Amino acid sequence: MKNPFNVRKIADNTYIIEQKTKYFQCLTYLLLGREKALLIDTGVNEGDLKGTVDTLTNLPVIVVCTHGHLDHIGCAWQFGGALICEADDKLLENHLNQAYLKSLMKLEYSPLFCFFYKRPINRLTTPPPVTLWGHLPETIDLGERTIEVINTPGHTPGSVCFLDRKNRMLFSGDTICDWGILLHLEGTGIETYLQSIKKIKAIENDFDDIWPGHHGAPVKRGTLDSYIACAEGVISGDIEPVRHKRKQIATYEGILITLKP
Repeated sequence: MKNPFNVRKIADNTYIIEQKTKYFQCLTYLLLGREKALLIDTGVNEGDLKGTVDTLTNLPVIVVCTHGHLDHIGCAWQFGGALICEADDKLLENHLNQAYLKSLMKLEYSPLFCFFYKRPINRLTTPPPVTLWGHLPETIDLGERTIEVINTPGHTPGSVCFLDRKNRMLFSGDTICDWGILLHLEGTGIETYLQSIKKIKAIENDFDDIWPGHHGAPVKRGTLDSYIACAEGVISGDIEPVRHKRKQIATYEGILITLKP
């Protein structure tokens, strides 16, 4: 199988690693310090992520996950272990359970889709080998490069962002993507998500770019304000979500927020 990882340098000692196949696309990031390296997210369990990382550094690698979803924890086993917010412990347990993952797929996709894509779904929902999981500290010292952990519940209860003040970069996982956020599956209420987005807004002078877990990177300018306006509009009633299958969708200026029906 062709290696699905493509690497691009986005700043000094900082790389974006895109994992892309016909069925999915995930973004992970490698940050190099003087003494250690930090890998943010690990995509789905497909391809040799560790081999790709090994071509970029020989430093000891700390692996962290922005949240416990299948498409962010998949290759963590290749490194032996990873750190995650303890608020996602239960969600992580679910995403290591094949029966649960398949039930999630059936909720999200039509029977016809699941039939035609049975083989990739079976592959992607097969739990990875045993991984040792630990909990995230407040900061991670890489040696002359300190990364701050910011709790941003919304997409999941334990979603986090990582802030590199020195290099003015925010790594947002699925909390902020350039197209939208899913709250309807295992997310919190929109009020909690709004508080998280306002927390990021309050420190926006400390970063220049937002690097997300999927799709376009970096996130387009103004997207943060669009999320705030959309969430506030839903809460106030000025924006009425539209029912779509098993979720509701609220939109504002090119972004969307999905909600439980």
